Amino acid sequence: MSLLGLNSYVIMDTICPVILAAFSGNGAQTGDYKVPEDVKAAGFNICADEAGSLVEGHDLKKLKFHGGVEGLAEKLKTSTTNGLAVDNEEIARRQEVFDVNKFAESPQRSFWVFVWEALHDMTLMIVAICVFVSLIVGIATEGRPKGAHDGYTFFLY
Repeated sequence: MSLLGLNSYVIMDTICPVILAAFSGNGAQTGDYKVPEDVKAAGFNICADEAGSLVEGHDLKKLKFHGGVEGLAEKLKTSTTNGLAVDNEEIARRQEVFDVNKFAESPQRSFWVFVWEALHDMTLMIVAICVFVSLIVGIATEGRPKGAHDGYTFFLY
């Protein structure tokens, strides 16, 4: 069982082929990598930046340099079948070396920002023009109260 309660074999079996298929092999310098001393001291053989660059750079050569998925799992001291050990001390050590695995939250946008963005939608602009034309034509042909009903109704929607 992994840290998240999911079988890591299922995760590795389904996600890794997709990740490997996405790698294009853009030829990064693989021989230049040296494991930082603090990472070595913690018992790992790859740092967070290097592991992240494998995913972000889609570099198959770099993945092969690290021994493929199995080699990467070995360098991260984990298992492709059992995942992470659920040990608080181990988790604390991993968080110290690799940081917390969490997305950065983007600032919340106000309702008016969404309204402003919606007003820039071409479909909404065309509908607004049609409503305005309907309102003008209705008032011109049938008079103000009766001819404006259709235009007002569309405007409310």
